[in-house]
Amino acid sequence: FLFFQSISDFIISASLTISVFALAVITIPKSSSITIDSPYAYSTYDLYVENPIAYQTINKFGVLTYLQRDIVTTLTHKEDYETMKTSIDDYLDTLVEHEDNAYTGLFEGKNMILIMAESFDTYAIDPILTPNLYQLQQNSWNFTNYYSPLYFRNTADTEFMSQTSLYAHKSVNLTMDTFKENTLPNTFPRLFGEKDYGSYSFHNYTDYFYPRSEFHPTTLGYDEYYDAIALGLLDEDYSPFGTHEWQSDVDLVNGAMDILSEKEEP
Repeated sequence: FLFFQSISDFIISASLTISVFALAVITIPKSSSITIDSPYAYSTYDLYVENPIAYQTINKFGVLTYLQRDIVTTLTHKEDYETMKTSIDDYLDTLVEHEDNAYTGLFEGKNMILIMAESFDTYAIDPILTPNLYQLQQNSWNFTNYYSPLYFRNTADTEFMSQTSLYAHKSVNLTMDTFKENTLPNTFPRLFGEKDYGSYSFHNYTDYFYPRSEFHPTTLGYDEYYDAIALGLLDEDYSPFGTHEWQSDVDLVNGAMDILSEKEEP
């Protein structure tokens, strides 16, 4: 605690503190050290004032400064929902209807299998070590421009984006929990459902980290969802705090195929 002998001492100390603080803010570099022309090439000043990415602000200024900026932003920032709605409406009004091209109808009558591989990277594709993955890459369309933002929960955020074609908000800690009550009519399973396809989701763990058992069937619209317990990969009395061998991806795929093989064609 600080004790002042007089009001004048307090005023002088407060003035000096405010002056040092203002000088520190004024001298924060306003230009980015990154030379690329991009609105995401944040300067140090951008990180302080706008706080676009929490972990970068914390790395640059520390937790206490981030807390101060978070409080200021919470008290001063107001969302202009009417302007947002107008912008969205204007954008939708400018969209043109899809025109047929060389790929139209190319996959008609085919099934789609989407594999979400957590922590997957290109070094896992090798002609000797992973021949099946290698053949898939070499004999398929290989998209090299997919990027996932480093938010709080990279696994859940990437899964959310791939299923909905929407970016999660950077300040959301857990997309599957925050957006689980949203209405999402254009998800993968719902678009396929409009074409009379069945949609089924499989995962080789439980809801310990993410509430998939609710999010996948209810929010995304999958017809059925199977976790590790439903697939027989884990016992019903499984506890995440015990020791066990991690579930095999091969067992996951085999269990999924056993279920899919019993489904009738529409």
